[in-house]
Amino acid sequence: EDAVVTPESNTNLGNCKTRCITSVKVSPDRDLLVTGDSKGVICVYDRNTLENIKSINRHTRGITALAIFTHIYSEQKVGLLASGG
Repeated sequence: EDAVVTPESNTNLGNCKTRCITSVKVSPDRDLLVTGDSKGVICVYDRNTLENIKSINRHTRGITALAIFTHIYSEQKVGLLASGG
């Protein structure tokens, strides 16, 4: 079942819950939910628990695009998250 992320429904959103989400992607394996916001912060969540796994603050402007790539290399899953704004 897909989860709906709202500040009212979950308290695990950490410092990401007060920003306006401008981009959302689900990883190809459906394990992660990634959001980008109007202040340039990217948040990575466990899709099942909605736990905020990682917050990345590297942009000076809002995030308008996210892309997630995964590949199996030598029996290990390798991932890449690309963002732009």
